[in-house]
Amino acid sequence: GNQTWMAENLNIQTVESWCYDNDPANCAKYGRLYTWEAAMSACPAGWRLSTRADWDVLAETVGGQKQENGWGPEEHSWDYAGKALKSTSGWDWNDRDDTDGNGTDKYGFSALPGGGWFRNDFMNINRDGAWWTAEAYARGMECVGDFLAEASFFPKDAGMSVRCIKN
Repeated sequence: GNQTWMAENLNIQTVESWCYDNDPANCAKYGRLYTWEAAMSACPAGWRLSTRADWDVLAETVGGQKQENGWGPEEHSWDYAGKALKSTSGWDWNDRDDTDGNGTDKYGFSALPGGGWFRNDFMNINRDGAWWTAEAYARGMECVGDFLAEASFFPKDAGMSVRCIKN
């Protein structure tokens, strides 16, 4: 469509942001994990934190089919959008050979499963990817499934990835 997204997760150090397992190599690969408040001001000049509507346009543009269900009530998901947006490698459930959760990366979005930070614990690297929106919703993908889901139940102090979109 007419959107210009960053081609990788944001990796700008701010207060209330972390590298997964506090390992700089994870920041280099997956970007940083941000609280919602940190995410609101983390994007560089000329860019902004993506909105729920931005993600919906992206999902529809890549061929997603909207479903009126997400990870919680009053949310929705997009079947097939995750497959088109996920990177072609790295989506592995505990590195099991029988689970191929990789995508096609058809549009160069290269979504990676950077995991998250929740209740003072890092979790789900290589399995899940979640990104904050400006409205404090998360958009996420999992190793199992080809969907892009939406959730509002995460506390604002949880750490998630950020994708900025051009103003």
